[in-house]
Amino acid sequence: MEPERTRGFTPTIYLYDNYPGGIGQSEPLFSRVAALIDAAGNLIASCDCTCGCPACVGPVLAVDEAARRAAKELALSALGLFI
Repeated sequence: MEPERTRGFTPTIYLYDNYPGGIGQSEPLFSRVAALIDAAGNLIASCDCTCGCPACVGPVLAVDEAARRAAKELALSALGLFI
């Protein structure tokens, strides 16, 4: 399901590292946003999981199988809005 743009919803993707204070990659990553979006989509699409997992979409908090499957599909849908 793709969000309606007319409602004012703007999908947002955050990239962060787990190093205190960061490692200074924000500016270089911003300049390569198209390549990052493409690589993220490829990573999610090629992941062997069926529902989304920490390796492709991050922590999946849903309890039932149907909701977890949505995590992977929604992540790909959100990435598609940036292309």
